Amino acid sequence: YETNPKFQNSNVSNEITAVTKLNSFQIYVNACLVVLYKDASKCFAQIAQN
Repeated sequence: YETNPKFQNSNVSNEITAVTKLNSFQIYVNACLVVLYKDASKCFAQIAQN
């Protein structure tokens, strides 16, 4: 029973690490999407002007 809480704690920290990795990945993807969207809107604006 003494080792059980330690195991649970490591499990929780692993889950937290996974979540933070996922969050940073999502932020990265969102940033890419924003850049792509800005580029796309520039292209569309140029096409519209032409």
